[in-house]
Amino acid sequence: MLRFKNCQIKDLTYKSLSFAITSTPVPSPDPVKSLFSPTPVTFVDVKTDLGRTRCYWVREELKNNKAPLVLLHGWVAGTGCFYKNVAEMASDRAILMIDLPGFAQSERPQFPEEPEDEWIKSLKDTIAVQVPDDRTFWIGGHSFGGYLAARLAIEENFTAEGLILLDAWGIKEPEMTFEERVEKRLNWWQKILLKSYQRLGLKFGGMDIIRALPSSIGPKLIKAARKDLLATYGDEFLEYIFEINSAKPASGELAFSSLNAGFGYAKYPMGPRMLKNHKKIPKNIHFLYGGKSWLESSVGYQIIKELEENDPNFKCTVTVVDKASHHLQCTHPDQVNSVVNEILKSAEER
Repeated sequence: MLRFKNCQIKDLTYKSLSFAITSTPVPSPDPVKSLFSPTPVTFVDVKTDLGRTRCYWVREELKNNKAPLVLLHGWVAGTGCFYKNVAEMASDRAILMIDLPGFAQSERPQFPEEPEDEWIKSLKDTIAVQVPDDRTFWIGGHSFGGYLAARLAIEENFTAEGLILLDAWGIKEPEMTFEERVEKRLNWWQKILLKSYQRLGLKFGGMDIIRALPSSIGPKLIKAARKDLLATYGDEFLEYIFEINSAKPASGELAFSSLNAGFGYAKYPMGPRMLKNHKKIPKNIHFLYGGKSWLESSVGYQIIKELEENDPNFKCTVTVVDKASHHLQCTHPDQVNSVVNEILKSAEER
């Protein structure tokens, strides 16, 4: 079973902001080092208003050569979800990956009822510390990480060269009310369960079942019950997912539920906000979707069409990776790595 070690944190003042930060090679028990092997990785802990945020660097020595690629993972995941990408994706530049506050190896703070602004401020502060003042960067994210990456891209003075959205959650505006979706998609016992949760004022974190399993048998049960996942992701990755989602409290999951409008939709969908703020966002915007994902690629095409109508200087693409799932960076890493590399190369040549 993989176990985490706490690192020692030193207080430093950097870039006129006070943070607690430490940078050391990842110790051998760290699961991300093992998952990324043989690609070397180092970690940095940055303290922001949401506590300690764990960041990982691959090829950090190149961060002053070309614009680094910043990657944000999705819901109930962590930096380890990019384990099939770090060697070949953006291999000519540094990659900074951030464990979102409330998830993985970052601290699990108490979030306010509306957590989006706090998440964004924390991520902005973290990137400001990690990326040199005179460098721009690319930002990308998978699923919920894509939502946050898009939200960062519409911030004032956020100097991203481009935005890469990997099957991003929360982009499309819902076409029905929550109640209409409940009526259409849930069967009778699911409706009863939902009403019970609502009546009791409960929030479902999403990984409560995993958290209830003893660590001695939890991973074994998951591997036995989901041999399909074991075949796709491997033994070590499933242990990593179990370990990071066994931690308490489930503050990130519960904060996410405050942004979730249900059935894959966000309370504040990013598509309309990207269009409204088209003058702020970078001109390079690229959507990648899994061909078998539950998310609809049509929204990416629609956003790009409207962006290019507003400003012909936008350089946007939509790529649908055939037969890939929502977790396309894991199920079809070669294709995803190739697309991302082509995006970066094309931007450099313009």
